Amino acid sequence: MLAFNFLCFIFVGCLFVWGIYATFQEGMIFGFMDSILNQLPGFARKPLGGCVICMSSVYGTLFYAAFYFSGVIQYNSPILFYICFVFALTGASYILTKLIYVQILDEG
Repeated sequence: MLAFNFLCFIFVGCLFVWGIYATFQEGMIFGFMDSILNQLPGFARKPLGGCVICMSSVYGTLFYAAFYFSGVIQYNSPILFYICFVFALTGASYILTKLIYVQILDEG
C-alpha cells in the first residue's frame, strides 16, 4: 500500500507542477511573469517558471511541505521520503515532458 500511496503522491505532485507551469504561459494568469523571469539568470529563472523539469524541485518542495505540515504525510523518515519524492517527481516530469514533445513533433 505504501508504494501505491507514493505513486499517487507523485502523480498529484506532477499535476501540481504542470498546473503551475501552465499558469506561467502567455495568456494565462501569471503570463506577465515571463518578462520578469526572463531578466533572471537561467539558474534562477528555470526553477521558478521557465522549465517544468527544473520547477519540480522548487514546487515539489512546496507541495511536500504543505502535506507534511498539515499532517497528511506520516512516515518514519520524512527526510528520506522527501528526497525520494523530489527525485521521483523530477523523473516523472521529465518523462511527461518527453512524451508531450514527441507527441507534438509527431503531429507537426
